[in-house]
Amino acid sequence: MNQKILLKYTITLLLILVFNCLSQASNQYQSSYTLKNGLPSNNVHQIFSDSRDIVWITTDAGLFEFDNGNIIIRKELESLYGEKILSICEDNKHNLWLAVLNVGLCRFDRNDILIYNNKELGLEGSIKSVYFDKIHNQLLLGTNKGVNKVSIDNNKISLTPLKTNGTIDITSFIKNDDKLLAISSTPKKTFDCNLNSNKLNLLEKDNSPIIEFNKFNTAHLLNKHSLSNRTYKIRFKNQEDLDCEIIQVISYNDETFYLLRYFIADTEYRKIIKVSGQEVNDFSISNNIDKVFVQSIFIDPNEGNIWLGTRDKGILHFRNSIFQYFNASYFNLDKLNIADIESDSNGCIYIATKDEIIYFLKNKIKKRISTKELDAIKYGSSSTNSEHKIQIFDILNNQKSELWIATNVGFYTLNLKTNAIKYIGISPATKFTFTKNNEICLFWNNEFGVYSGNNFQEKKFSYKISKSDKISVSKMISKDSVIWFATKQIGIFRYKDGNIEHFNNFNSNIHNVINDLLLIPDGNIIAGGNNGCIYKLKYKNKKLNILGIINNDLGLTGTSIHGFQYLKDKTLWCGTNEGIYRFDYRSWGKHFPINYHFWNDKKGYFDQNGKNSIVDKDQNIWICTNKRLLKISKSEVDKLKKDQSSLNLTKVQVYNKYWQPDTSKFNTSTRNINGPINLTHKQNCLIFSFNFQNSLNPKKSLFRYKLKEFDNGWTNWSSNNYAIYSNLPSGEYTLNIQGKHLNKTDIIPLSIKISISYPWWKKSWFYAIIFASFVLFLITSIRIYTRKIRKEEEAKNKTNTSILGLKMKTLKNQLDPHFIFNALNSIQAYILEQETENALDYLSDFSTVLRMNIKNADKNFISLADEIAYLKHYIKLEQMRFMNQFRFEIIISNNINPYNFLIPPMMIQPFIENAIRFGLSDCKQEGLIQISFDLDSNQYISCLIEDSSISRSNPKEYDPTNRKLSYKKAMQNIQERINLLAKISNNNILKYDYKIFYQYDENQTPVGTKVNIGLPFCKTSD
Repeated sequence: MNQKILLKYTITLLLILVFNCLSQASNQYQSSYTLKNGLPSNNVHQIFSDSRDIVWITTDAGLFEFDNGNIIIRKELESLYGEKILSICEDNKHNLWLAVLNVGLCRFDRNDILIYNNKELGLEGSIKSVYFDKIHNQLLLGTNKGVNKVSIDNNKISLTPLKTNGTIDITSFIKNDDKLLAISSTPKKTFDCNLNSNKLNLLEKDNSPIIEFNKFNTAHLLNKHSLSNRTYKIRFKNQEDLDCEIIQVISYNDETFYLLRYFIADTEYRKIIKVSGQEVNDFSISNNIDKVFVQSIFIDPNEGNIWLGTRDKGILHFRNSIFQYFNASYFNLDKLNIADIESDSNGCIYIATKDEIIYFLKNKIKKRISTKELDAIKYGSSSTNSEHKIQIFDILNNQKSELWIATNVGFYTLNLKTNAIKYIGISPATKFTFTKNNEICLFWNNEFGVYSGNNFQEKKFSYKISKSDKISVSKMISKDSVIWFATKQIGIFRYKDGNIEHFNNFNSNIHNVINDLLLIPDGNIIAGGNNGCIYKLKYKNKKLNILGIINNDLGLTGTSIHGFQYLKDKTLWCGTNEGIYRFDYRSWGKHFPINYHFWNDKKGYFDQNGKNSIVDKDQNIWICTNKRLLKISKSEVDKLKKDQSSLNLTKVQVYNKYWQPDTSKFNTSTRNINGPINLTHKQNCLIFSFNFQNSLNPKKSLFRYKLKEFDNGWTNWSSNNYAIYSNLPSGEYTLNIQGKHLNKTDIIPLSIKISISYPWWKKSWFYAIIFASFVLFLITSIRIYTRKIRKEEEAKNKTNTSILGLKMKTLKNQLDPHFIFNALNSIQAYILEQETENALDYLSDFSTVLRMNIKNADKNFISLADEIAYLKHYIKLEQMRFMNQFRFEIIISNNINPYNFLIPPMMIQPFIENAIRFGLSDCKQEGLIQISFDLDSNQYISCLIEDSSISRSNPKEYDPTNRKLSYKKAMQNIQERINLLAKISNNNILKYDYKIFYQYDENQTPVGTKVNIGLPFCKTSD
């Protein structure tokens, strides 16, 4: 009997799978994680999320952290690798408790594992499950001998068994309303855990409610409390009832998932049902997993994705997608052959099948109009003629609250306000549209026709496209008074004001097979056929020009193009026989690739046989395929665009240990790290994990990264979503990450600031102290050294000045003997010749010169007036000595006040002495010495001495050897004195200098000598 039941049940399941009927509109698709994907074991007992939103999986190979399909191996859990871990829970201190088969009970405090083996616990059997009751703050163990309460004191554990009759094998716990139930491995044996009295009470059998599923795997609850019982019956048609027990309940938003178990011939099976309101869906059958033994359900609270831990099948992942499917079963049909779809301003979708029109609003059927009703309107309600079989080909909303219906017997109109149906006739049509000139354009039997007038009964234009070949029009659209229609055999046609133009491969280089056509607001035309190309066309000067082509070179896969739609966000959607594309129309240019997103069967798009499509008032896209109706939800697309454009740092590990940031840098809802990341100098061995938020397929994403201030360049693109750095030096860094999807061209960036602090001996304040100490030491040393050098220099300068002064005095005194000797000779001559008056005058002037010479001997500078007075007395003595053989003139420039300018004494006298001694003394006629002072600049006084001598200009003729030597000696004394003055003044810019010029007449005869002396001066304070 049991074998018959099992066989009958199996046949029923096969029949259901053959029908492939989904019970409800589904927007989830399945992927799996097994040993091939890196899962340590295909036997996953439990998927558990702790209080920190870390997901753990217990397997036959150990405990592992599970992050969006990635297995993270924790070094702290190495001791449990290879062990069969059956159950996990968390206490109020955030410790994890594990039931490990043949080992015992383990506590994991996120750092260390503490193991209590069965012997220490005093257990004869093995632990099957662990459960922490938050209300009673009590840890419970389910064993093959019963249930035990756990008491902990200073890491010492004691067990208190809950009393029951006999031995029971407890496999799991479940919270049902206010009761904690322990579920045994024996069918229909569930116990109430009374923690106050320490007893297990077997629940009495109750009258289990019956949930009866129809052939589409759906059921309707009589009331929302129908599933509050711990057990109930599931009934399928032509099958015996299944007694089911709830072993897990989990809710998300307005949906609740129940994990059930039932037994057939003592063999345990598992099933998942989904309840939304009063609608029940057999989730297992709907997703073809009814033969899968599900052991745990986990729903991601952030994304709503469903993860199932299974026996021997690994982890099944049902991810939300942008696609929502409405199968034939949703409309209570065996087949859904959709001819066309349309929408109105209220959001109602009108689905035209071959046999009826379905009003569809907010995912619910509002009304049906069958072709029999249309037949009755045309032929009368009593008509039963099978020849009048009406077929619907096309429907269109004329934006005047009328839905036009094209059939094989003509047109009908449906008033969208009153639901009144009217037969118009005109002509049969497979495709049609309206113009702004109140015309209807249609196609039927290879003929394109235009009708106008009252109820469009007047045929205005007709064009036979082909007389032999059968032509199919795939799309007909209008823009003002222009009509475009595409064919599946001979290209595209354009009609306007009685003229028709034909464009094909011959004259426009487009494919002759055109499946769809779309007018874009910018005036361009989008077309696609069966050659794997999407054309962007522009009509101009009676030519259809190609502006651009999207093909396999730009990432397009598939050959059959259909279902164009252009949305308000400037995205272009289309389908191929490989999947659905969403293009950023704005990025479609000649010199750069177009940005796109692609969905195929691996991303939730199962039915690639799309045909017509529309956009409703909310910018949702509806697509009719051969078997079902498909909705692309704008809200899901917007969410996907936002999520997938977000690249996030998901985890940071320091020395392979999870680094927990503070709450200000951690997004608790997404578990992403916002940064900046501040670490100590000892936390410099890092692993950064990153990924796209809600990535449809993480393995189809590529990443590269660069640590600014450390890496020289970017890493190569790879699917690795982690970056490893060891022994990072202290400093400020920026981790730049870039990610992209294989089916997209745009690159998503992410930057995270990272700061690794310096040790105290490398801190800025420590360097500041060292630097300040060094600077203080340096300044002190420099001061001491400069003070020493200054004293030495002062002493040296004092000595040098004294020496220079003595040298100056010596030079002055070297000039004095010649002058004194000559003066005494002159006085002697006057006395011998008894020229007493001259002798007295000479002696008076001579005494004045000597007195001034002695007075100025210790002075470095005297006024120009004193120097001129000295020169007058000196020259007067020389005049008297040479019997007035020459005369002299002293000229002072008007811009010179001789009392305000200071010059060195005895600088001019040697040149005058040389002029008299070596020049004028041998003149045969009266000579002249002219001395002029002028201000050469703001820094120099120019003293020009001119005489009419000729001897110095021609010394070979006039000078004997001794006179030449005397002249040379005199010039050396002058030059040496100038050098000493330069040293004393210590000025490299303003120098004492002189130049001698010998003057000649036109016959090159010497006529005189000119000496130009440059005297740097300083002014008096007056």
